[in-house]
Amino acid sequence: MQGLLFRLSTLDADAESAVRVIAYFDSLLRDHVSVPVLLAATARLAQCPVGLFDAATGRRTRTSPSGAVDTPATSPAEVRELSSELGSVWMEREGPAHGLDEIVLERYAAAAEVTLERAAALAQAGQDPALVELVLSAETGEAERARALRLLGFAPSAPLQALAIALPDQGLAAGLRAMGHQVREARIGDTEAVLVARLGDEATSAVRALCLAGSIRGAATAMHLHHSSMAARIARAESALGFSLADAPGRLRAHLALALVRLRANPATGRTPV
Repeated sequence: MQGLLFRLSTLDADAESAVRVIAYFDSLLRDHVSVPVLLAATARLAQCPVGLFDAATGRRTRTSPSGAVDTPATSPAEVRELSSELGSVWMEREGPAHGLDEIVLERYAAAAEVTLERAAALAQAGQDPALVELVLSAETGEAERARALRLLGFAPSAPLQALAIALPDQGLAAGLRAMGHQVREARIGDTEAVLVARLGDEATSAVRALCLAGSIRGAATAMHLHHSSMAARIARAESALGFSLADAPGRLRAHLALALVRLRANPATGRTPV
């Protein structure tokens, strides 16, 4: 910040505008905006398309001042690299550069680093709204969608329901959670997008993960969940099954139950999609 303020002293008439640019991005960070919101806000400020490459997902996103979003196959020749190999950002201005472009790009890059680091932390906890948007996007590839589903704690083959809820109504998602459903949500414009897995699908996935991993912590890691969340799912499954999964006999019964589920799904081969 001190380095920026020192450079502002050389801008004379543009100094006040530059301070406003800094305050603009600081405000976005205080609001903990998502990556799509950061891109849209930056494009509106710069009045030109801006882009971001997320190295963690390999996804490139470009947003125009009108809010239109696309996914370019490659990045431009000139980009601003982010620290810690998080990715890169860029601005696509036609014609001569504007006087504040350098400061806008610098603050955009700094904000992108913070936002991507926050998104990575949320992804580890399966709570990143951008993952929900990735799952729902028609432009997302199957491999990328499957990865996003796993990070959200869903099995890629598990049946899901997608709901669109008009804001500011927050009651439906909370009610679904209270009923024991696995819910992930994201705000897209004036709508809340919600992914819902049925309490049976969730329990089956939890039991399957426990049988494969051999421990609750291992199962939680495999499903990208906190171990306490996995423990709660296993407890609900035990309640429905009527026996404990904490010992070898219970695990054996669970293995047999899962085998019966597979046979019921496909009597001819006994196989279901993994």
